[in-house]
Amino acid sequence: MSHLCSRRMDQPPAVARTKDWRAPPTALSSQIRSVCHDQLLGGATGQIFLGCAFPADDEYRMVIQEAARAVGEVLAKKGVVSRFAIDFLAYRDNGRSSWSISALEINLRMGGTTHPFLALQFLTGGSIDESTGLFRSPSGHVKYYRATDNLRSDAYRGLLPERNVSTRVRHRGLEFREQLEESGPGLAS
Repeated sequence: MSHLCSRRMDQPPAVARTKDWRAPPTALSSQIRSVCHDQLLGGATGQIFLGCAFPADDEYRMVIQEAARAVGEVLAKKGVVSRFAIDFLAYRDNGRSSWSISALEINLRMGGTTHPFLALQFLTGGSIDESTGLFRSPSGHVKYYRATDNLRSDAYRGLLPERNVSTRVRHRGLEFREQLEESGPGLAS
């Protein structure tokens, strides 16, 4: 899988990522799956990865997916057979022109959006709709999420992850009911 990232220049920072499935080089181009996220950035310089939102913005998601597919095909011809991440910058002139994209970097590894996407996939059994870039459950419902690996609070000091999760599940109703494709606060909807 590959992840594509795009930083929006006329709006709050965001990055989109895409994924390509592991396959032999001869088959990879037909098995590339674009999974485009907006990357959420912050910190003092606005360059710290805070998390991601799926799917990426409708205005540029398909442009990025097509660029990812083209990069994936080149990488497949060069022998890459695993997941990779590509960061893109999405920009436009004063918010009035159409979106343009520029590739910033290729990471030959899982990216920051890999694990949230895999969680959605495993929870729902759904897949990417290649024509729209949206994720659909087996019954056709579109699924969305926001994820972070940068959750911080002084209140979490000394709290073990297991305790934090079990407390939130018990007191806040965090759960996922596969048969009903329902989720509680904070999970894929």
